[in-house]
Amino acid sequence: MRRASGRSLAAAAALTALASGTAAAAAASFPSKPIRMVVGFAPGGGTDIVARVLGQRIGDSTGQPVLIDNRPGAGGNVGTELVARAAPDGHTVLMAFTSHVTNPMLYASAGYEPVKDFAPVSLVATAALTVAVNSNSPIKSLADLLELARRSPGKVTFGSSGNGTPLQLAGELMNRMARVEMTHVPFKGIAPALASLMGNEITITLPTLLSVQSLWKAGKVRLIAITSEKRSPIVPDLPTVSELGLPGFDAVTWYGLLAPARTPREVIARLNAETVRAINLPEVRENFAGQGIDPVGGTPEAFARYLVTERAKWEKVIRQLGIKAE
Repeated sequence: MRRASGRSLAAAAALTALASGTAAAAAASFPSKPIRMVVGFAPGGGTDIVARVLGQRIGDSTGQPVLIDNRPGAGGNVGTELVARAAPDGHTVLMAFTSHVTNPMLYASAGYEPVKDFAPVSLVATAALTVAVNSNSPIKSLADLLELARRSPGKVTFGSSGNGTPLQLAGELMNRMARVEMTHVPFKGIAPALASLMGNEITITLPTLLSVQSLWKAGKVRLIAITSEKRSPIVPDLPTVSELGLPGFDAVTWYGLLAPARTPREVIARLNAETVRAINLPEVRENFAGQGIDPVGGTPEAFARYLVTERAKWEKVIRQLGIKAE
């Protein structure tokens, strides 16, 4: 029996060594074919822009093209589920958006689990939202806004790009932390929300810098705060909601690279190295800055912790208010 047990242990050790050798060999030859980077949204949006900028540089460095595969549908769920079910070899990856962690709470069936179905590669970038008012509004500061909201519960309105979107969640987080009752008004996209703001039909909206900067520069809207925990280097003079009276307030949209779960660690390490290298290229950082996007980068472990934190933060808001996607 001892001899049999010894043979079993030896066989197990041999299999482990073989598996390790196979994984190392796969990583050494990775990528061995074009990489498909899935985007769960239509071309032209922030996620698509980030994917194309990053994908081109990764392709240039690895010698294998990175093909952007737009799979819009169900708020990003269609493309996300596709990657969750893909072969875990690193040749199919997802450029994920903030909705990656919120959709499973907003939809009856998102088709994936945001943590266990994926292997984090790197947080790529964040894009802060802004608190915007009509340029003719008497609201000159966040203090003015919150004072009005406390004085007239329910009468201050905030527009978003739809139910369950990061814009609504940011507004609801502000309600929760400031203990006010601003009324949510959903629109089918940020463009109609901004049009309504300029028409004085809503009090505020919370657009990204990318979507509002042309109107802001033209003097058609006024920005009174930014929603990231720290000021953005893109608009360093714009104070944060956190420093204006709601300490710890942090509501940003983010973009991150994910691979299917069970992708070999060696492949994840190579993808991470290529991603971080691309993020730190001067032309990439300049491109992102022009889009109102702050480059980040980092380790897979740091991104994994970020996903857990983001999920927990938004779950409190979504569950408490019973928010559902449109």
